[in-house]
Amino acid sequence: RMVTARELLGFVICLSFVCSIQCSIAIQVNTNATVTTLPDKYLSMSIDSSQLVGSHFWSSNPQPFNFSRPRLINMAKALAPAVLRVGGTDGDKIYYDLSENPLTQAPGKYKYIMTKDEYDNLLTFVEEIGFQLVFGLNAGPGPRNTNDITQWNSTNAEELLQYSKNKPALLGFELSNEPNLFFLTFGPKYFLQPVELAAAFNQLQELIHQIQPNWKLVGPDVSFEYPIVGQLVPDFWQDTLQAMQEQGTTLDIATYHFYPLLSERCLGPLPDPFIATAEKYLHPYTYNKIIRHAETVKNSVNAYQPQAEIWVGETAGSLCGGQPGVANRFIDSLWWMDQLGLLGQNEQTSGQVRQTLAGSDYGLINEITLTPRPDYFASLLFKQLMGNQVLNTSVVNTTYVRSYAHCASAMYPAGSVTLLLINLYQNETFVELPLSLQTLPMALYSLTPPSPLDITSEFVALNGDILRVDEDGNPPKLIPQNLPASIGVTL
Repeated sequence: RMVTARELLGFVICLSFVCSIQCSIAIQVNTNATVTTLPDKYLSMSIDSSQLVGSHFWSSNPQPFNFSRPRLINMAKALAPAVLRVGGTDGDKIYYDLSENPLTQAPGKYKYIMTKDEYDNLLTFVEEIGFQLVFGLNAGPGPRNTNDITQWNSTNAEELLQYSKNKPALLGFELSNEPNLFFLTFGPKYFLQPVELAAAFNQLQELIHQIQPNWKLVGPDVSFEYPIVGQLVPDFWQDTLQAMQEQGTTLDIATYHFYPLLSERCLGPLPDPFIATAEKYLHPYTYNKIIRHAETVKNSVNAYQPQAEIWVGETAGSLCGGQPGVANRFIDSLWWMDQLGLLGQNEQTSGQVRQTLAGSDYGLINEITLTPRPDYFASLLFKQLMGNQVLNTSVVNTTYVRSYAHCASAMYPAGSVTLLLINLYQNETFVELPLSLQTLPMALYSLTPPSPLDITSEFVALNGDILRVDEDGNPPKLIPQNLPASIGVTL
């Protein structure tokens, strides 16, 4: 393949529908200036706290997560560098027992125990795969002062931080998971007002400064777009960040959670218009829902915590473990790649943490069989092809074709461009490239379901070949289709 001063690298995710009508649209890419530069760990992943201690976690087995499996380790290594965030609802129910003879039953109002072995296994895994760890600390009923349950008691957290002092895998600590929903999780009695939550963060900040000042202070992990009831406490995010500023708390990373749709587990047998279906994944509305929340987050961070990076600290296509038959299928990759491109280009976002690396239906990897799902391979391609520098891209006259461009990763010559195209049309679509790119050769990476109409397939094909890892979990080499210069590409 000839290498020119600049190449166009087409990273294309599309649906190949058999249809006699062809659409034609045009895109615009400004290659003269970058919009922003993303960190290497922009695409990151999580393991839920409940998996760590072996409590109930949606469709996963209720037993402590086995971090030592070589196949899992090899698949995760391929996604480095990244952050592994450990957090979740059960994170606010865990007691940390780092003794050699741990308790068999959680004390007081704690519900679960994390042992020294479980924590050490997590740290070893994070180091081995080349990630860094953000750990979510308990702010639930257990660590509250008995004389004032609105005050956080940091004693147990301090034990964990002291133990973690010289552990190289640690990037930072969070405090609480979705505190704006505490009145649903624990009842109104244990709900923390923004000023009370900010006071707890202030305590954690002091501990970090005393024990390991290089650790990041991360939070507050507020939940946005909780369908059915909407934003339950509308001003919680803004009020918490403002209270932090007033109390002298300085966040390093400001985090919020977002899921555009629900799974059926959220409501049981009740019907709901927000339950994820393949059809909803073909509508631009699903993809654009996050924009207004990202704007709210950005405005509050700029006003009250301007030094902080913004991260989507937990996200997947559907809540409550992910919708079976949708979250773990090809169709979910369209949403996932779009959110990575959309927020990277428009919304001052420095990181997105995918729920989960492995676990339940929304995991990138099947936790039990260790079979990678389509989102795993899409994430792998994003990591390999999309460089850190983001270019401004737009699509003319449609929202059903989504387009994002980055300067290509270091695996390609300087000056190369990676173009991510996502086709939501239910027919073949021709995308006309801007004139500045029409003279350049193209390396095409086209992700499709194995059969043209099978958008809920458990598998994904790259340029027609189904992607699989080997027995040891090593991903295949992702080989493009090299094409000559052209005025456009067909999705």
